[in-house]
Amino acid sequence: MKPMKRKKPHVLVVEGDNGARDVLKKMLESDGYEVTAVADGMRGLEQLTKPDIHWDVITMHSIPRFGTTAITARDLLKQIRVRSDVSVILITGGVVDEQEILDAGFAAVIRKPVGRDDLLATIAKVIATK
Repeated sequence: MKPMKRKKPHVLVVEGDNGARDVLKKMLESDGYEVTAVADGMRGLEQLTKPDIHWDVITMHSIPRFGTTAITARDLLKQIRVRSDVSVILITGGVVDEQEILDAGFAAVIRKPVGRDDLLATIAKVIATK
């Protein structure tokens, strides 16, 4: 009997900066994650409507764009919650009250610049606690 192949965890990266999005995608893929990376909150929400995809975690910038409009991460989190109970990690370069962010429903906060070890450890921890 062949051992079952474990499905790769699937991460949705929502990041408006092309360079940062590419770096996050490459870091995660090099560690064995399946990654879909999109440029804004609208595209992120579109991904959540695809019935054939199971998301393990979402990472997003603190001010994801929604088309041409910037919305707050909390607003996007509320819209995600309508569609899914997936864990969401906030990535921010700004000054934030981390406890306030966690109380708002985010699974974790990662500060920019994002280090590979911090990113991978945080995602692994969030997935393990689901």
